[in-house]
Amino acid sequence: MRIELTEEARHRLLAIMQAENKAIQLAYDISGCGCAVSGVPSLWLIHPTAQHSLTNAGDEQLPIFYDKQQAVFFEPTMKLGFNVEKNGFRLSSNNQIYRTAMSVTQPPSATIYSM
Repeated sequence: MRIELTEEARHRLLAIMQAENKAIQLAYDISGCGCAVSGVPSLWLIHPTAQHSLTNAGDEQLPIFYDKQQAVFFEPTMKLGFNVEKNGFRLSSNNQIYRTAMSVTQPPSATIYSM
């Protein structure tokens, strides 16, 4: 899986990562959804040591990690942009729009990714 970033998204994510001293993870969040296939793509701030069990979908300058088991919910190539009007990140591919106004948040406390 690969995530291409617009310059605006890259700039904003780098600022968040540096301010928080954390890494970014794209997750298929099923917390409160009731079913493992009913989830929401989310951007999580994770502790840098949590990335050792994850795979990089970004690039060397700005890695975006994901759990390989969740790759089934995403397409092989996606684009992450920033929507200024909605003040959120937009995840899309050539075939669909996943979310139009994602924030970068902490993962749910029950998840193993919040190390």
